[in-house]
Amino acid sequence: MVVGDFEDQDSPGADAIEALKMDRSICLAGRVTSGMARFYAAMDVLALPTYREGFPVTVMEAASMGLPVVATRVPGCVDAVQDGVTGTLVPARDAEALADALGRYLLDQELRREHGAAGRARMMRDFGQAEMWAEVHAQYERLLQGSGSGGVAVCQ
Repeated sequence: MVVGDFEDQDSPGADAIEALKMDRSICLAGRVTSGMARFYAAMDVLALPTYREGFPVTVMEAASMGLPVVATRVPGCVDAVQDGVTGTLVPARDAEALADALGRYLLDQELRREHGAAGRARMMRDFGQAEMWAEVHAQYERLLQGSGSGGVAVCQ
């Protein structure tokens, strides 16, 4: 299953896209703006073979659904995936390493379960809504206390 659009700047090419469309074993879901939980529920593992990324929400969502993640070792992904704990990081542009990592998860149900459970536990522990709001509040408090005037000047 391929979820999302192909990017113009990193397109696999018209021939490859056409081959994917013709392969009946591949589902091209396209851009999905809501209801991703049903897609994650259909997955055994999430692959995010990106060349560049911020902190990937996709990884957080998949981990919260108990999925192990195979992602590329690029900024953002290295913060979202704990290599060997919640998933596996592979070198960018290394199709063989990506295929090997995915194959390990598909062949090893216990590894899949273990890394998926660790990812979900991490999301619940470190990225729950209450924890995120508490951290935002604490950051504002630190900023306010460091301003010297008791407040933050927004406009001058």
